[in-house]
Amino acid sequence: MTINDKNKLESEVVKIIEKICDIKGLEENSDLNLFSNGFLDSLNTIDLFDEVEETLGICCNYAEYEREQIDTVNKIIKVVKLKLEE
Repeated sequence: MTINDKNKLESEVVKIIEKICDIKGLEENSDLNLFSNGFLDSLNTIDLFDEVEETLGICCNYAEYEREQIDTVNKIIKVVKLKLEE
């Protein structure tokens, strides 16, 4: 995966998170805790990972992760990148 591909992947993941959480500007706030700030809950986490699979073709089973592993944009991007490498 090239740097451009990584940047595009990150950008696409951010767009998906912003869509599901109904918030803008997450690239600048990539360490914001999405759960404790009320943007993510268990239901829209399922929607988030479904959208990642549908849009990017990367299957991430939300049940594999503890909330602390996917509570920020950066952590979600990391999970998606790791799944892509599998």
